[in-house]
Formats: sequence, C-alpha cells, structure tokens
Amino acid sequence: MKNDRENRSARAHFVTRRHLKDNERIVSILDRIGGVGIWTGELTMIRGMQKWDTLPPDDLGLRRTISRYYCSDIRIPSDETCRIAQRWGNGKDLRHTH
Repeated sequence: MKNDRENRSARAHFVTRRHLKDNERIVSILDRIGGVGIWTGELTMIRGMQKWDTLPPDDLGLRRTISRYYCSDIRIPSDETCRIAQRWGNGKDLRHTH
C-alpha cells in the first residue's frame, strides 16, 4: 500500500503535468496514487482531462457492448476491444460514454 507522503507527491506531480499528451505516461503518474490503477487512470483521462482518444479496454461494460454489436455476443479480450475501437478514430471515448 502506498503511504500518504507518496500519494501527496504523486498528486502534486500529476497536477503539474496535466498538459501531458502520452496516455501511458499519464496512467503511470496516476498509478502512483494509492487506490488508482490502470482502469481508474484511463477513466480519469476521459472524464477529468477530456482526452477523448482514450479507451479503457478492460472496462467490462464496454467489452460486452462491443461483443454484442461486433462479435455476435462472443466474449472478447482487451486487445480485440482495442482493435475494434481503432476503427472509430479520434473521439472513440465519446462512443464509450454515451
């Protein structure tokens, strides 16, 4: 478990880095905050930073929806979710949130 000092440091570091463009870098910075993982980091980028090019491929609701409409209700892995979502181009998260 990350301690409070590490959490404060990670938050301060993130606030000064809101301009970052690299999604993986943003998630790695957010991951330093206790209780924040990849999925939470991706949703933070979507909702908090309005990075509409972000897609949380491990989101079960998203995977089920893509499975229903693109894969005849067959369960799909995260990488298949990403492959299908690439067709949507920029703004793919708008499809996820609505």
